[in-house]
Amino acid sequence: MLRRWRYGILCILLFVVGAFAGHWTANRVNADQFGSSQWGPAAAWVGALLTATAISVSLWQAFEAKSKAKRDAESAAGKLAEERGRHEREMKEANNRLEQELDLQRRFEQIRSIPPIWASMTRLTLPTSDFLMSLARFNAASEERRLDGRTLQRHELEDVRITSSAWMDAFVRVETSFTTAQLVIDNEQVTRLIATLYKRLKTLHEEVAGALHRCFDDKPTDTSALNEKFDQINDFKSPIVILARRELGRGGPLIAYPDDMSIEDMMLVPPDPTVLAQIAEEKVKTA
Repeated sequence: MLRRWRYGILCILLFVVGAFAGHWTANRVNADQFGSSQWGPAAAWVGALLTATAISVSLWQAFEAKSKAKRDAESAAGKLAEERGRHEREMKEANNRLEQELDLQRRFEQIRSIPPIWASMTRLTLPTSDFLMSLARFNAASEERRLDGRTLQRHELEDVRITSSAWMDAFVRVETSFTTAQLVIDNEQVTRLIATLYKRLKTLHEEVAGALHRCFDDKPTDTSALNEKFDQINDFKSPIVILARRELGRGGPLIAYPDDMSIEDMMLVPPDPTVLAQIAEEKVKTA
């Protein structure tokens, strides 16, 4: 600012000095031709000097206003860019929070779809037990008929028919309970386990239907094999809980593997890196 004032004062002084120098030179060269009447009165010179000063000040003010407008525009552009950057950061953070909330809600809905399967499986326990007991009674009666040489009577199938019908009703409810999980779960590993459990349940259904057909043919059924398949389905809860907690709940492993898990079920659950690290650390300590 001071430098501009100095330039302005210097310009005025140069103008004044130049005017007086020109006046003096003209007097020296044309002393006999120019006089006070040609150069005019002093008031005119003073007026001209003031006019030149006013014009210089006006030009300087215009230049200063233009410079100030340019600085204001640059400042406004900088503030706008800063505000735009801040807005973009806030929007990005808001989008990230929204994605996290949606992901949390999506994973929560997936987790909620699993408990109904086990609730319905629990309701399948009693019909399975009743059906196995009726099969055991039918096997005993079939052996007696074989020894006595008798043929199967319709009323002797009533017990098996009633228990199998109750089992089929419970199976339909269990099969329906898989629908939500099959629709909403998008995790590949959890989906594979749910599909494996569903396949085991369908296999059990086929075994029950086959056992019922053997009863109509008055042939015995291995109840221990059916009971083992049902236990395998119930034991399948452990790998699903472990994997769902890790993949959907983002929680640490409850346990590495339950003691009652078969080798086949263990192979369905990929080992957790944390568990592997703990096992490796324990091996180093014991080495």
